[in-house]
Amino acid sequence: MEQSIFPDQSDSAVIHHVINQDELDAVISRIQDESVLGFDIEWPPSFTKGKTNPVSVVQLAGRAHILVVQLRMFDGASYVRYSCI
Repeated sequence: MEQSIFPDQSDSAVIHHVINQDELDAVISRIQDESVLGFDIEWPPSFTKGKTNPVSVVQLAGRAHILVVQLRMFDGASYVRYSCI
């Protein structure tokens, strides 16, 4: 799903909310030409010593496109097929 941050401004970034591998395949090329990318990962907190949780969200932001990849929504995938992520 695509959404502009500021619909009234033509130079605003487009947000791509990605919830499966097919959607990632369709939009990944849009960020590969960006000269600078911001990168953020998120995961659920753990309140038990020694227990960790997997990454659930990866965010990649460039000047023209922002990808919000919700890994926990992927169908049983334990990895994403792209080395750029």
